Amino acid sequence: MELYREEDFNATKRMTLLRFAVLAVILAATIALLVLFLNVWRNEIAATLVCVLGASAMYFYLSMKILPWVHYWHYQADMRRGRTHEMDCRFVSFSDAERISDGVAFHDFIVTLEGDDQPQTEEEEADRQRLLLWDADKPMPALQPGQRLHVRSFGSYIIALDAD
Repeated sequence: MELYREEDFNATKRMTLLRFAVLAVILAATIALLVLFLNVWRNEIAATLVCVLGASAMYFYLSMKILPWVHYWHYQADMRRGRTHEMDCRFVSFSDAERISDGVAFHDFIVTLEGDDQPQTEEEEADRQRLLLWDADKPMPALQPGQRLHVRSFGSYIIALDAD
């Protein structure tokens, strides 16, 4: 199961650019009202209020709507260009809680690496466990503990997952 396809990259890019267009509309409306209050109606208090409200609206929209998409776009660009590695492992657990890493929401995905020799102690078993990160926007496949997996990842970010 491939987590990121070309359609995902294009949709992220399109949504990011659309949100920048909305920010441009907010900026244009603020400037238009500012020009009206300064030149036509000559109301300094209203012009100051327009500047404060317009700047606040732009900051809010930038931080709440645009930056998460920009972070996600950069994350996906790293996925495309970055060096990946593959591993055979067994599924251990999946966390319902989300964590933020590099501005993107993820779920913890714990696996145990496959090997030729079986671990003898709990310390050896713990050394073989790996914490991977599953994109919170992607649906989680139905996996059973101990199920064999083939994972392709970029660092600890899962890119593709094949269950046996």
